[in-house]
Amino acid sequence: MRRNPLILFLLAIIVTTLANCSKDKTEKEVNPVVYLPGIWELREASGQAGVFPFKKGNGHRLEFTKTDYRVIEADTLKQTGKYHLEVDNNAAVNVCTDFISEDFTHLLIYDGNPNDPKKYIRIVGNKLSYISGCFAFDSGHQLEYEKISDR
Repeated sequence: MRRNPLILFLLAIIVTTLANCSKDKTEKEVNPVVYLPGIWELREASGQAGVFPFKKGNGHRLEFTKTDYRVIEADTLKQTGKYHLEVDNNAAVNVCTDFISEDFTHLLIYDGNPNDPKKYIRIVGNKLSYISGCFAFDSGHQLEYEKISDR
């Protein structure tokens, strides 16, 4: 019985693709209310201008306790106060895209200010993703943080 090389090649691609898909599912999304407290360091910023990676020790951090937050940019404290999280399934409407927003169901509210731009977060493994702005009008952006300490 002679095997068709094209069929073997396609079978190899399918098996490789399925194996890679199963690896992507090893880290699970977790409840931000439970896992947000800690120190998160910026690893990537993306938006209309492109994707910009950040190395470890870059000085851009978010620090959360159960009720308080600190925003640190270039190792300088920029903002501090109280925060809370709300379940909000309207990310697609508020960031003007449904491409990445369907997984973002928690709204991060700093200092109880409802007039601030909406900031949606999700946590998968030790990665915090944050989207804000309106992608349809070039002001949407996504920030990716890595948890570096549980405090």
